[in-house]
Amino acid sequence: MSRSSWEAVVERLAEAANLCKLDPDVYRVLAQPARVLEVAVPVRLDDGSVEVFTGWRVHHNTVRGPGKGGIRFHPEVDADEVKALAAMMTFKTASSSGSPAATRSRWPRCSAPTPTSRRRTSTPTGE
Repeated sequence: MSRSSWEAVVERLAEAANLCKLDPDVYRVLAQPARVLEVAVPVRLDDGSVEVFTGWRVHHNTVRGPGKGGIRFHPEVDADEVKALAAMMTFKTASSSGSPAATRSRWPRCSAPTPTSRRRTSTPTGE
């Protein structure tokens, strides 16, 4: 039996946690989604019959702000795939939004003041 998308993401998380010596408590929090909502949506079809479609909305982690990602509409999608997509969105946004290298254009360019001077040597616009 092949592993699910969710199992693959948790396995990668465990490898990364080991490499960067992540606190085990943080790992345990990240290894589970914060919320999984399953909905059943009844739809009346053209022939008059009713089909019930299942959908999922997953918030993997909302510590850094509102949850993103983790919603999918397709007949072959399951809850594990949606959990995996939500987790990958958490990791993507966390790794790109907090890094000066990733958000260089949003970081002001200025020199740090010396202990004897509180004056900035350049403005946030670089002038």
